[in-house]
Amino acid sequence: MSVSMTEADGATRERRSDEGTEADRVAGIMDPRLPQLKTGLDLEEMRALFENRVLHDSESVRVERCDLLQARYKPGMSCLFSYSLRLRDRRTGAAAQRVFYVRTYENNGSRSRYLKALSQPLVTVAGAAAITHLPEREMVVWAFPNDRKLHGLPALAAPGPLIDAAAKAAWGPGWRIDEAEHDLVHYVAEHTCTLRVRVRVEEVGTGERRSATLYGKTYYNDEGAEAFENMGWLWNSDARRRGRLRVAQPICYQPEARVLWQMGIEGTPLIEHESDHAAFPPLLEKAAGAIAELHQTDLPLVRSRSLADRLESLRESQHRISIAAPALAGSVGRIVGRLVDQAPRETNRPIVPLHGDLHLKNFFVTGSDVALIDLDNLHHGDPLAEIGSFLAGLYYRNLITEHPLAEAQQSTSRFIEAYRRRVEWAVPPRDLAWEIATALILERASRCITRMKPGGFAILPSLIEAAGQFCQNSR
Repeated sequence: MSVSMTEADGATRERRSDEGTEADRVAGIMDPRLPQLKTGLDLEEMRALFENRVLHDSESVRVERCDLLQARYKPGMSCLFSYSLRLRDRRTGAAAQRVFYVRTYENNGSRSRYLKALSQPLVTVAGAAAITHLPEREMVVWAFPNDRKLHGLPALAAPGPLIDAAAKAAWGPGWRIDEAEHDLVHYVAEHTCTLRVRVRVEEVGTGERRSATLYGKTYYNDEGAEAFENMGWLWNSDARRRGRLRVAQPICYQPEARVLWQMGIEGTPLIEHESDHAAFPPLLEKAAGAIAELHQTDLPLVRSRSLADRLESLRESQHRISIAAPALAGSVGRIVGRLVDQAPRETNRPIVPLHGDLHLKNFFVTGSDVALIDLDNLHHGDPLAEIGSFLAGLYYRNLITEHPLAEAQQSTSRFIEAYRRRVEWAVPPRDLAWEIATALILERASRCITRMKPGGFAILPSLIEAAGQFCQNSR
């Protein structure tokens, strides 16, 4: 199956040249109920705010650089921004990195949230308050590791006791930590935070030593407990034990801090191999084989996602896009209407375990194999929903990086054929086209708005156009 994307590709480049800076483009989705969104995206203005209003000693410490790590936007309600600051001591020249996150609220909405945040347990942070209120900006600022929802984050950020317990769970009660170095891998404020810990452990009785890399992840809710159980089922599955499927080994779950520990896998994300045109296609085929194995593994998962769930989310995405980009409301409405009418409501495909967040970063190249990582979102569903989501991600990447979409078509064709050879069910082109079109709206276009990633708003028209072309092929 292939769809010509050359017209959409050219239109994207033309729009980019005409639309000015990214800040100008994002201004097109400014929300009248959240007037400070533009401030949150202005990194020089935020740098000055951090230096003069958030840090205690601006005479001694200068904010040398302010980088936006992430934005999460709920139209008409709030927006969350995460920042990494590079600090420089004015006297010694020493550099340091600090992380903060900011919520911006509707007019007169920040004070009550600030007072509520003050009532929760907080940890002391050098050089700044745990929480800062900027009333004239309707902003509340949290200094890492303080977090409105991640109550286990302070324990994970100073992980000594947690690591000791994880080591004993991994190797036994006779082992102790000899050396440990930890660093922050990924922080999604109010949702999850992942720490990488490189350890050397020693068995007290024999003096035997081992080295390993552990990953600890804390959650805002109890999904970590479910993820740990699901990973255990997968680790003990026949596919994993026979070497047909590579996944990380779960170690333990610590409910008091809501932290899940797992062993690290040596290797590199598949996305880092994408530019190697000779090696990438065979690796992509192995990735297709890995997901085919997962889809054919029997797991007693609790969660599931039905077609009705996805159609409801599709309509919500249509509403979100129409509010943020009114010029696209008509075309999005027509495409979503056709997708709802054409939805494959009766198929012969089984309901199978799905990864739930399948993209190039979550395939890990290790030796000659490709492993699956980040298994938090395992659930049951239609296997083609997952394949469509992954392929939509490939098209999105080519649009955002301004690569010819023909490259994505070659990759998708190779992935589809490799997957089709390894599964027992048919992969009808029309059903797959419907899934790709749905994912382009439901996931890719919607996230261009809610996550405000650089370049996202600029390619929004082309994503909608691509979804329309796939929708035509699903008839």
